Parts: sequence; C-alpha cells; structure tokens
Amino acid sequence: MTLDGLQDLVIKGRNKKCRKLNIIRYADDFIITGATENILLKEIKPDVERFLAERGLTLSEEETKLTNINAGFDFPGFTVQKFNQKLIIKPVKKKTSQLVDKVRHCLTQSHSIPFYAMLGKLNTTLRGWAYAPHKVVVKDIMAYLDINIFKQVAR
Repeated sequence: MTLDGLQDLVIKGRNKKCRKLNIIRYADDFIITGATENILLKEIKPDVERFLAERGLTLSEEETKLTNINAGFDFPGFTVQKFNQKLIIKPVKKKTSQLVDKVRHCLTQSHSIPFYAMLGKLNTTLRGWAYAPHKVVVKDIMAYLDINIFKQVAR
C-alpha cells in the first residue's frame, strides 16, 4: 500500500516505449527497468527517492543496485538473467541447498518412525517447495534435488 502510485510516478509523462520503462513490485521490493543507465540514474532514481521520502522511507544503498540484465540479479527467491535473448528465471541456489539441509534434518529426526510416516513428513516439505517455482526454469535444479534426496532416503 505504501508503494501504491510508484508505477504512475515512474511511467506517467514519459515515453514508456522509447525508454523501455517497466516496474515490477513484490511486497516491499521493486524492480525498475529502463533502456539506458542514464535514464534510470538521472531521471527515475531521484523521482523514486522523492516519492519514498514523502512517506518517510529511503532507498537502501546496499540493496539498491544498477545492473545489466545480462549480468543478472536476485529478486526475492529467484535469479533473473538474460541468456541469448531469452529471459531465464531460476530459484536462488541458496534456497536449493537450504531444502537439501531441511530434508537431511527431517530424515535424521525420523529414524524411529515408520517409513510411510516419514514419507508423509517428507512429502509436505517437498510439495511446498515444488509448487512455489513451478512457473520458472527448474529442470536442472529438480534433477539435482531428485538425485540428492533419493540418495538420502535410500540410506
């Protein structure tokens, strides 16, 4: 609710198509894309800082960065990067390793319970993780998780 109106501020009165201006919001995070670095630094950033200052907020210097889409960036839980004219969105690698650790912990805590009960606990963890990134590129990550989790369950 605090960021309502930010999109109008960024795009209104500017040639959106020529400057390739877009804004993506997720909770209290946002991405603003533009055709050139100059447009973003000289025009958009001061307007956004003014918009936030009116609401008693500031841009975080450590979280605010200007990057080329080809270099990629992380946006809540996902890595966004452009490869050969295609936009690729993948889950962050840190989240994958956290899932493997969570499964390992679940399996070590489940030595004394029946196999079907352990699988039930494991399925709830895996199902929740699998539904979240289902609209992004996860083939390689899911193959890695499949092999890793199978080895852990087989022990």
